[in-house]
Amino acid sequence: LSMNFHAFHTYMGQVSQWMHDYLGADISIEDVIKDTHPAGAGHDPAGFMGISSASSEAALQFIMQELRARGVAAWNRLFDDNDLDAIMVPAYLHTATMQCQAASTCEHQVLNLETGEKESKAEFTSLQNLFMHTLAHKHVPFAKVMVPTGLDDQGRPTGLQFMKRAGPEGAKDLSFSYDSALLKTIDVKFLVDVQTLVDAMTEQDPSLRRVEPKFTSSI
Repeated sequence: LSMNFHAFHTYMGQVSQWMHDYLGADISIEDVIKDTHPAGAGHDPAGFMGISSASSEAALQFIMQELRARGVAAWNRLFDDNDLDAIMVPAYLHTATMQCQAASTCEHQVLNLETGEKESKAEFTSLQNLFMHTLAHKHVPFAKVMVPTGLDDQGRPTGLQFMKRAGPEGAKDLSFSYDSALLKTIDVKFLVDVQTLVDAMTEQDPSLRRVEPKFTSSI
């Protein structure tokens, strides 16, 4: 059972619906898959459109109806029990971890959702490298903001990710996630809080300020 895998069960249908509603395109999903090109060696969007043939609708329904509510409750307990305004984590696995990933020598803990056991793995997929926290919380609706934080010792960009509680303060269920009007403004205060945190952080350590990117001449 995988939140990020089964979440793509309806992706092909969503693409078809979007083409019909917004493009009025008289083409098949097969044509779209054939015309979709990889975005680098580790990311092939066409593959996501084929997941529905391998994923399970029953698993998706279980995630959305059972695990989603449990995930929200567990996530918000972190904020309530520890009086948190936001959680800050590395936004990206940077140079130090890329080297051990290539050699498969660095380990990270992975929770087996079927057995409940923690397993040590040395392999990272390209998506885990880019979105390690985003994938882990695919089924929990809360805001995330990526903030650039300067360069590492090899001149490569670094960043942090700020994450907020799910829903408004005091929310007891997922009803907020179906309120389209509320969702337009629900995270405004969080964005202001992140700006305040970033300003305080960069005032304390100016090296964490955003650095304008430069084209890479060689890798």
